[in-house]
Amino acid sequence: MKKGDVLILTPKSEHGKEAISCRGCVVKVKYLQPGKFCVEHYGQAWRWINEFNDEDFDWEYKVTRDNLLDRTEALAMKRAIGHPTDLLGNNMETPKERVERWNFEINN
Repeated sequence: MKKGDVLILTPKSEHGKEAISCRGCVVKVKYLQPGKFCVEHYGQAWRWINEFNDEDFDWEYKVTRDNLLDRTEALAMKRAIGHPTDLLGNNMETPKERVERWNFEINN
């Protein structure tokens, strides 16, 4: 982690949920100290978060989260246009392929 990294906070406690609802979950790292770091809610408030086992928040790098969302959006688009995939994006057999497989199994 370095100064300027953008993180996404996930609340773990009631205090965390209240802070997220008031100020949002996207924060920027301002200061680093051993075992903890200070984040800013984009010009609003600052808070210190323990790097390991914080009481109020879990956190992840925004880039990691965005890559996951891109993958999810790509899968949603494939499903929307009728591309047969399961929830993990693996190809599935189409109904036509399934009937052909069944016919092959019955005839052989």
